[in-house]
Amino acid sequence: MTSSNKPWLTSQPDSALPEFLGLNLESFRGLATFCDLSEGFAIAFAEVNFAADGDRLIQALRERPECQAVQLVVLDFSQERLASLLPRLMAEVANLPTAANLKLVVVLRGLETSIGIAEDDVVFLEDLNFIRDALARRIPHPIIFVLPKYALKRLARTARDFWAWASAVFEFRSVRSDVNTAQTAALNSGRLFTSDLKPVKQSRIDQLHRLLEEYAPAACDSAIANAEIRLTILLELADAYRSLSEMKTACQFYRQALSLAQASQKQILEAEALLGLGKTLRFIETDRQALETYEQALTIYREVGARLGEANTLQAQGDVLQFLKQSREALETYEQALTIYREVGDRLGEANTLQAQGDVLQFLDQRSEALGNYEQALTIYREVGDRLGEANTLKAQGEVLQFLDQRSEALGNYEQALTIYREVGDRLGEANTLKAQGDVLQFLKQSREALGNYEQALTIYREVGDRLGEANTLKAQGDVLQFLKQSREALGNYEQALTIYREVGARLGEANTLQAQGDVLQFLDQRSEALANYEQALTIYREVGDRLGEANTLQAQGDVLQFLKQSREALANYEQALTIYREVGARLGEANAVLGVGSLQDDPQRAMDYFLQAQAIFGAIGSRYSQGRNLLMFIVQAQVQLNDLAGAHQSLDEATAIGQEIGFEPFCQYADQVRAQLSNPAS
Repeated sequence: MTSSNKPWLTSQPDSALPEFLGLNLESFRGLATFCDLSEGFAIAFAEVNFAADGDRLIQALRERPECQAVQLVVLDFSQERLASLLPRLMAEVANLPTAANLKLVVVLRGLETSIGIAEDDVVFLEDLNFIRDALARRIPHPIIFVLPKYALKRLARTARDFWAWASAVFEFRSVRSDVNTAQTAALNSGRLFTSDLKPVKQSRIDQLHRLLEEYAPAACDSAIANAEIRLTILLELADAYRSLSEMKTACQFYRQALSLAQASQKQILEAEALLGLGKTLRFIETDRQALETYEQALTIYREVGARLGEANTLQAQGDVLQFLKQSREALETYEQALTIYREVGDRLGEANTLQAQGDVLQFLDQRSEALGNYEQALTIYREVGDRLGEANTLKAQGEVLQFLDQRSEALGNYEQALTIYREVGDRLGEANTLKAQGDVLQFLKQSREALGNYEQALTIYREVGDRLGEANTLKAQGDVLQFLKQSREALGNYEQALTIYREVGARLGEANTLQAQGDVLQFLDQRSEALANYEQALTIYREVGDRLGEANTLQAQGDVLQFLKQSREALANYEQALTIYREVGARLGEANAVLGVGSLQDDPQRAMDYFLQAQAIFGAIGSRYSQGRNLLMFIVQAQVQLNDLAGAHQSLDEATAIGQEIGFEPFCQYADQVRAQLSNPAS
């Protein structure tokens, strides 16, 4: 607490004090009477929107004749986030110095910090209902809660039992200079139109709420005259809540702004409200509704000739089209936005669009072009000093380099991005990059280092409340533990991840985890349980339309069925998987499915044909590990069955060469064992 257990000290003379008292004479008299006449436990609420007016209120009460017999103690909790009021209040009151012949009245300030701004942030408010009776017993003194109007509304709505105990509510109007100061501080930065809206601190949202109450229609001299200010505050609040992913709340403020803009015929602000509304509808309704809303905004921007608004809306449309996998349409829309950004000289918009185009190109496997776009975006971000944009682009480049097997370069990019995320305090970006580094380290078989990165990422995801990031990292940890043959620990991680995926409705994450659990259960010889997991995963993959996930699961089921000697069923699974792999162009999956089909052939020559077909695909995609494994596990065995021992020795030599090339000693060791068996079959 900022004033802790010390009595409030009278401030220096305040020239605005007479204005404050003149505006609030009746409310002030009522509160002073409450202090004078209340005995024992009683509650009053003082609605005061700005801290300076709160200071004036305390100063005036101290000087009021009725309060001369009152020990007025102010406790300020603005720097704390309390889960419960009672324990802190009891501790503070117990340490207060007592004044003989004076009645104690406790004034509580700053509790709006604990009341919070998010609709689901109700721990403190619900606790007020719970502690109501205990508070009356433990604090037998009058208590005045000084709160801004928005916090009082939340308290009245959520802590209804506690609110019902109030003896009175006193409303205090704000001094105009306080309103002007707050308005300048809150609205002078201009609204953001970047695709990466930075999270807004609660203190700013708190100020915006206070301002909004000042310009409420009932309090305004002219609703039309103040419409533009109120609209700006509504849009700022909507943007702020959107930055915190509070999409339902953001949507409410965008809709309020839209209605007011239409009523007051503010076309530009109407378009801005539509643009913001579209960005929230993507998350709480459908992408199609978002596109329709963007189209309305685009029409207005074009009618009034607002080129920047037009570009921002085109970019937002591109984002939706990209999400809907309409990649070519997304690229065309981004290109239109890019042209306008360059025409109007908006370098930041240009960089954001170049980066978005790069993301689409990466999805289309045009990775060289994607890197080109990222490089252009990176140059601009550095020119304009946008450190967050720079970090996001470095991370995106790292993802492309990782896919291109340039993993050392990828790690270098991630390290640069990580440094910037930490400098700018972007905890979520930091966590995402730590996880990406972990993924590279796991691929490089640096499993312990990977686990260290995942643990750091997991800590941050939990701190910032990113449940999906937490689940993804738990699953990644499970994958590493599975690789390290710590199967029980892997299952524990998968189970935690599965719970979260189901809580947040991430069906694809749920399916991926069910499949991973199936793989571990298969390794533990719990094959019936593995098949059950695969079946659940398969159902979800089909529901969400993930054809590659469907094929991978069919393949895994085939492996289990083959082990269980259910060859006909296994063959059917492999063939279904093979069809899908070919449809989606997954060459590695196709080759593995071909191996599965070949391994179930009764005729060695027919099996050999399949194995060679798979080998050709492995060669075409450059998977040397898969080529070596195929030679040792399938081709050599078929050659022995066909009595082609010379061919078998040649295949063993080739597998040894691959093992040496990729640094995988087990290939060389296994080839030596097979050579020994072929040279001395009797042994």
